[in-house]
Amino acid sequence: MATPKEIALGQVFLAIGRGAGQAPLSDDSVTWLHDRYSVWLDTRSAKTNKTPVEDWADHGANFLAKFAEIGAGAAAQAAGSTSLKAGVQSAQTAALAVEQSDSSNCPYCPATGDGG
Repeated sequence: MATPKEIALGQVFLAIGRGAGQAPLSDDSVTWLHDRYSVWLDTRSAKTNKTPVEDWADHGANFLAKFAEIGAGAAAQAAGSTSLKAGVQSAQTAALAVEQSDSSNCPYCPATGDGG
């Protein structure tokens, strides 16, 4: 049986994929996104004293909308490249842009200083 974290992570990648549309993600970009957000799901917020997994029932839809934005951003970044896939730089740029766009209102946004 899948754990709540595994279910949430599956939903995260479905949302990223919906946002990316027809643009495939490279293996490196999927690895980077997995490493960043699998840790994030278990990271306790200083503002709420909950992890995203613990607050998924109340905020999951909002989280997933942001992940769809990340997928769309990665696809848009990749559209200008010579690659057929959205690479790790496209994923990082999109993720950091979404995280920083509303960070003052986001008690769960990961630290963005080093990109991962």
